[in-house]
Amino acid sequence: MSGRRLAVAALTIAAFTTPLVALAADPAARPAAASCESRPIVDRFVRAFNSGDLEELDGLFAQETEGWSWYAVGDRAGRRSLAAAKNRLDLIAYFDQRRRRHENLRIVDFKENSGGNFEFALIRRADDLADGRPVRRLGKGRVICEAGTLGVWSLGGRPRPPWFGRCPAGALPLSKAELPAARAPVMWFVRNLLNELGPELDIRGARAVRAELATQTVRGGYAKIKCGAATQRRTAVVFVQLPAMAPSASMSSAVFYTSRTARGWVVWYQIH
Repeated sequence: MSGRRLAVAALTIAAFTTPLVALAADPAARPAAASCESRPIVDRFVRAFNSGDLEELDGLFAQETEGWSWYAVGDRAGRRSLAAAKNRLDLIAYFDQRRRRHENLRIVDFKENSGGNFEFALIRRADDLADGRPVRRLGKGRVICEAGTLGVWSLGGRPRPPWFGRCPAGALPLSKAELPAARAPVMWFVRNLLNELGPELDIRGARAVRAELATQTVRGGYAKIKCGAATQRRTAVVFVQLPAMAPSASMSSAVFYTSRTARGWVVWYQIH
């Protein structure tokens, strides 16, 4: 499994070709009238969000029995994922918390899809996000056309690093004696980048359980296919357990490629 881990239920960063979106719009989206337009509702939401109008915000989101699905945010700042994203009861309290952090949203691109579904790009700014600097994020959502309310809002987190998924430049020779050192950079990646790239992954208790040379494990074969035999010989395969994702066997483990360069270790691929 390589290309679907961070998609909807658990997004994989192994084969990204587009920036990450934290969650997709509800796959069971209900059909709506052809005249349904989501943009006016989204614009009202952004205005209310930026002004801190909690009463307006409460009225703009569907109730649990009226089409509500989730409000998800992928960034560590203001994160809502897993069960928290589906909790309608504390949504307004969450908006109040973000108001206190001076969060501001600005839509810069928008696409209407059928059935009230939409995609967007926005500029997000908050005191606790990127040292207060504005960041660009992608998202998806769904409007309940009959009620004119929002049922889904999924705002993606930080995009994948530009070097991730590419063959490592300047990889140095690697020996078995260096394998224990390969675990630390992978765990840094899991805690600091995977934690934001895949908010649906619960990384609590994550630990690297072993590291092997890519030439000596089946999991290392793709390094040769993707980048050649020389890179495979200079790649370590690090196996990580995610116990909080149990009992799913496939979701409770992850496997990464890392290589040592003159500048240090680089974690450059997720094979599982």
